[in-house]
Amino acid sequence: MKKLVCMGLLLFAVMMLTGCQKKSDTFEGRIEGLTDQGLLVGCSEEVNRGAHAAEDVGHICRVELTDDTIIQDKNGDPLTVKQLWMDSTVQIVINEPLRFRDYVNDKERQPLIAEEITLMNDEPLAEGFIGYLTKMDGDRILVVSSEPEELGSNRGLSDYYAAVWFTIDDPPQPLQAGMKVKVQFDQLRDSYAEHMDIYLHQKPKGAALDEDEAIRKAIATFELPEEQFAIVTNTAYNAESSIWLVSLLSADRKNPITIEVKDE
Repeated sequence: MKKLVCMGLLLFAVMMLTGCQKKSDTFEGRIEGLTDQGLLVGCSEEVNRGAHAAEDVGHICRVELTDDTIIQDKNGDPLTVKQLWMDSTVQIVINEPLRFRDYVNDKERQPLIAEEITLMNDEPLAEGFIGYLTKMDGDRILVVSSEPEELGSNRGLSDYYAAVWFTIDDPPQPLQAGMKVKVQFDQLRDSYAEHMDIYLHQKPKGAALDEDEAIRKAIATFELPEEQFAIVTNTAYNAESSIWLVSLLSADRKNPITIEVKDE
């Protein structure tokens, strides 16, 4: 009997320390990083909700976007993923309620699937231009889109890849060729980047190289005239052969090539 009472007191004490957290399908936080699949969002406030003593730890939740994810501003007006920038505050509705404290402690946790993302900033930033940094010249960087754009009413230029030389006063971190970036700029002064975000390095499980390192090595072996530049159209990692496959085009969109880069 005494043993049962002790166990009950212990359980009660643990509950008092940790708090009893209800499941939730909504949280709010700041965008801390960008990935090809979605966002990294601070979720400490939701993790500590209901706790008697908040953890002195910053928790980050990985959020995955799907084709069905609704992105909007506070008024319900639609936005695009290109208008989601680092340091913006967002409210996210996920596809399944969960206890966030249990989730962040799960070593095998999967990304949260976003059903709805609401940008809480008063005014959304303009759309960004997403591409790879393929050339550097002093304080200038060349960012080239990896996806073709369609121009004109007849959509006759479906293989046009946007490429812009930028200068930026204060990059978020040291820049190198191969990085995937998002830049915002004024069309009237397109040589100056007003805002830049850098995508997180993509390193598949078991790989030695990051994606940007593989791209950098591929571009170094891609023989081009000085006035030309490389367009990165695709990257893939083959774990069985430990080979990166980097697909490139020249600026004139001729002679597409896939370069094999050893993962070492």
